[in-house]
Amino acid sequence: METGSSSPVAQVRPLLDGLLRVGLSDGRVVIGRFACLDKQCNILLTDSREVRWSPRATGGPPEQTERHIGLVLAPRKHVVSCHAPGIA
Repeated sequence: METGSSSPVAQVRPLLDGLLRVGLSDGRVVIGRFACLDKQCNILLTDSREVRWSPRATGGPPEQTERHIGLVLAPRKHVVSCHAPGIA
C-alpha cells in the first residue's frame, strides 16, 4: 500500500463523507455523500438525491424534478462527470 501524498488513496481521502455531484450518461445527476470508491472505480454515495430534467410539453425550459434515493452505486461506465463543491 502506498503512503505517499500522490497515491490514489491519499488523493481521494479528503473527499470522504463530503458532498459529491455525479453526472450520469443518461443525463441524470446524483448528489450525495461520498462513501467509497471500489476497485473497479464505481462510486458509492449515501444519503443521495437524483436530479433530472425533462422537456415541457409547451416547449419552455426543461422541468427539474428531484427525488431522494438513499444509497447509490454509480457504475464507472455510466459516470460522465464528478464534482466536489468547495474543492479547487
